Amino acid sequence: MTVRKLLTTAMMALPLAATTVAAMQLPGTAIVLTPSLGVSMQQDDNVDYRETGAVADTSVIVNPRLDVEAALGTAGDAVALRADFRRERYASESRLDNDEYEIGLDGSKIITRGQWLEVVARAAETVDGNNGANRFGDEPDMVKRQELGLAYRYQPGSLAIRAGLDRVSYRYRRLTESGENDDLRDRDEALASLHLGYAPNPDRELFLRLAAGAVVGKSSSALASTRDADLAEWGIGYRYRKRGLIDLRAELGLYALRYDDDTLADVDEPVHLLRLEFPLTPLTTLGFTSRKRFETTRLAGSPGYQSLENTLSLNHDFGRRLRLKVYLSSGTDTFVDSEIEDQVVEQGLALDYRTGRHLSLEAGASRESRERSRVAIGTEESAVVERAVVRVGLRYEM
Repeated sequence: MTVRKLLTTAMMALPLAATTVAAMQLPGTAIVLTPSLGVSMQQDDNVDYRETGAVADTSVIVNPRLDVEAALGTAGDAVALRADFRRERYASESRLDNDEYEIGLDGSKIITRGQWLEVVARAAETVDGNNGANRFGDEPDMVKRQELGLAYRYQPGSLAIRAGLDRVSYRYRRLTESGENDDLRDRDEALASLHLGYAPNPDRELFLRLAAGAVVGKSSSALASTRDADLAEWGIGYRYRKRGLIDLRAELGLYALRYDDDTLADVDEPVHLLRLEFPLTPLTTLGFTSRKRFETTRLAGSPGYQSLENTLSLNHDFGRRLRLKVYLSSGTDTFVDSEIEDQVVEQGLALDYRTGRHLSLEAGASRESRERSRVAIGTEESAVVERAVVRVGLRYEM
């Protein structure tokens, strides 16, 4: 699942009700529990993301969640746990019914002043939101993701050093009647990273980021390559923030991938990130993000694709009761060593209306259009897929 689809899906899912029941501190402890519950309804006019024969259906989503925060004995030591469960049931397309979950643990331990150990452990199973890049009109996939990370952070004054080790595994299955597929290209990734920064004050930093690791590809199909590879990435960037004026992050780098299979092309692709946010008025914020990155793919014959996305967003607070978010995104997915290129346009909005102290109503809508071009011998073929989603929800806060 790509980082871009994860972000746009989050904006689409903003109307999902998340009912905060109450934050409860266990007596005699520093443990705070925050249980939550949400209910929403979604109308999807192309549940299978197909070019022709689009199927529309309505689903009901129930989303309980529990957040636990605990301060440990030493000041600054802390552990945070989140357990999130999402059950979706369709009115007609029961084959798409799914239960998703995410469990995450984040911990921080102070060694001495200015030195920390950090640990991250997460497990999740979700519907693959990357509809277009890995598939085009196929059945949707479920992906199980497991992550374990350990990092050391040292910040003596204006210097900032962070060294980390991360391991992530991906396991796929198809949402069909049988739920089976013989070639979904599971994979494991192991990555070592180093962040070197100079921050003369908390609002600005110049940094260098280095990462290297390995990918172990898996497939149950004897005809598919394993896609084992070595990867490396570097980036140099700058972060600047001035409250009430601007929030800026800019980064430029290079992504390199070396496959063991000689039939797959090696990758050396430039990447960048530009994120800018500033207030137009005390109640209105304008944001712009430009991101170019490389993603691995399960598409046969291609080692991966270069994804470019530009997103413009507007957030407005009408006062204590009504909040609005609007966004417009366009981009291109270009598959390396392939004749496929996707042009993607997406727009959406979300409304949050608080009717009183405890009750709020939420609604949102989004529309995505993806055009795929295939350059054949002497001709150019293209296909277009469009999908619209409308969601409403209810939230009650104690």
